[in-house]
Amino acid sequence: MIKEVVMKTIMFLIMLSLTGCGALLLTSTVNRVRNKSSEELKSESLFSLCTAFGHYRDINHGKVANEIRRRKVFTASEYMSISKGYVHIGMSYDAVICAKGTPASINVSRGSGWSRTQFVYYGRGSECESCRLENQLSHSYHSCQYRCKPNYIYLEDGVVTSIQH
Repeated sequence: MIKEVVMKTIMFLIMLSLTGCGALLLTSTVNRVRNKSSEELKSESLFSLCTAFGHYRDINHGKVANEIRRRKVFTASEYMSISKGYVHIGMSYDAVICAKGTPASINVSRGSGWSRTQFVYYGRGSECESCRLENQLSHSYHSCQYRCKPNYIYLEDGVVTSIQH
């Protein structure tokens, strides 16, 4: 059941990015979550909380972080990595979204009884960081791919198996 929901979410996000609507949906989701009270955050999906947390770690996001912690869904090492914006082997799909935000693109392969997912993020560093901030304002991630080296995170059945910088 959970795998079906994750796969449907991924397919929905891919369709949105292909139609150009994904960035607008992302911005509205993040802003909607950030503006809720602590009590209202209890009804938000973990995916929405992690999306908001991962994309705006540079602003005060205490309410969102507290709600994620309250749910006790991540291991101690995942919480440590999330708080630093890092990803490590063995992390869950949702923990990656909490640590890094939603990826610029998602590529999915499926076989009989398995699924492999590739998340593509465009790097950090001063030029990439300014690119990320520009793109948040313009609701586009496309210009980063020409200015910043991509990072790839590979997941099998919802767990990180490798990372390529």
